[in-house]
Parts: sequence; structure tokens; C-alpha cells
Amino acid sequence: ILPLDPWNGPDATIGGIAATNAQGPLRTVGSIRDWIIGMHVVHVDGRRSRTGGRVVKNVSGYDLAKLYTGSLGSLALISEISFKLRARYEKTLTARLRRGGRAHALDLLSAIRKGPCDPISLVWLGPGEVVLVRFGEHPDAVEWQFENLPEGDWERFVEDAETDLWRQVGQRHRELGDIVVRVVALPSRIGDVIERFKPAAWMAHAAVGVVSLGLRDPGEILKVREHFPAVIERAPIDVRRRIPTFGVGGREYELMKQIKHSFDPECRLNPGRHVDGERCS
Repeated sequence: ILPLDPWNGPDATIGGIAATNAQGPLRTVGSIRDWIIGMHVVHVDGRRSRTGGRVVKNVSGYDLAKLYTGSLGSLALISEISFKLRARYEKTLTARLRRGGRAHALDLLSAIRKGPCDPISLVWLGPGEVVLVRFGEHPDAVEWQFENLPEGDWERFVEDAETDLWRQVGQRHRELGDIVVRVVALPSRIGDVIERFKPAAWMAHAAVGVVSLGLRDPGEILKVREHFPAVIERAPIDVRRRIPTFGVGGREYELMKQIKHSFDPECRLNPGRHVDGERCS
């Protein structure tokens, strides 16, 4: 299988996932960047090039695929992708805990990260303080991990019930609000992110520190960026025109400008979607 599960589910395409670096609850096992071993791209002048290959040990130009992934088609057009795969999970099981306050949820997440379990998804939803833990492996290993979760009133979901549960979680992501930013922090600091900015709603990949915040006011985006890297995932067009999507500055900004100029000096590829919407003059 290819363990990709962006939040928009079956509406997503491989090309769209790669161009946007879309992420879903399986973020714990890696993003699409971690599963790509090769790419074919078409450059702005019509030339074609290949990065990586079709086998894992072929590393010719390997890191260029990471550059193209998430670039929104602003550097080159992705025409073909080669992936590495993993064996299908023999069994999956999701545990959900909905009781207890924020401090209890954070204690649970810390205990899971430090404990013997190895979940394929670890998600914290709010408000409501819902913790979701998903396991995927040999049936015996899955059962062992469920039994060794920190003590709590865990609900158990398998097969169709599990599928329905994650479909509901995906819908909840789509309902985070009109303004959603993706924040990157240490896993141990996701509680600080929520306490500091008090979002209307949130969805955290608690094992890796990636948090989607539903914000009420566009000005809150700038406040978040004073403390953490944050990319705008969703916002009305007038907000995107006023506030940079990526929020990078200094050396990072200059480096991105140089990369854009090297690949697309006339800014013909997806103009306005690279380095904070900067347009070439």
C-alpha cells in the first residue's frame, strides 16, 4: 500500500497531494516526501528531467523530488512519480478517548509518545479534547498495543466502524473554519500552541508536532508567526492577498527567491504562489 490519506479523502489526486504536500492522519508514518523515490518533471522551457529513479537505492538527483513536492507547481510540472510501498496492514484498530480535560489529554499524548506503542496515527482534536490512536500491524501486535495504552476509558473501533470514524474526523478537519494555518512545533509543545493562541478549533498530529489551527481573525496569523513557523492552509482570497502564505523572511526568503529564479526566471509557472506570493516584475 501507499500510506497517504489527505484530509479531503477520495477527492485527492496523486498529483495534487505531491504539489501541495497534503497531509492526513497517517502523518506519523511520513508525508508523501518520505515515500517518493523518483519523479519526472517538465520545466518551463519544455525540457524534461528525471530525479531519483524507480528503485530505492537509485539516488541520482534524489533530493530534487523533495524540492518539487509542496512547491505548488511553481518550479516545474510533475508528470510522473515513482513510490516505494509498504506491506498492507494485516489489521488496523483505532482507540478513542473523549473524557478528561486538556491537561489529561496532554498527559496521555506524552505517555503514548514515550511508551512502548508505535501508532500509525496519533491525533488530538479540540475543542472537546478527543484523543485518537490508530494501530496497524499483525493482529497480535495491534491487540498488544491496544492493551498497553495508558489507563483510560478507551473506545475501540475496527473495520467499518473505524472507517466511518476517520471519515468523520476528515469532515471535522474541513469544518475547522475559514482561516486555517498549519503550525510546526516540537511534539512536547503542542499544548503551548493551543494555550497561547486559543484557536476556535484544532487538529494536531501529536507524534510529530504539526497542528492545524482554526483561527477567528486574520491578524492572529501574524501573532502565531512571531513564535512558530506557520503556513496558511485555508483562507479567503482577500486574506491571502494581504498575508503571505508561507511567512518566511530573511535568508529563507532570499533562498526561495533564488530557487524560483533558477527554475522559472519569468515567473510563468503558477505565478504568485511562490515565496509569499511575490510576483516577478
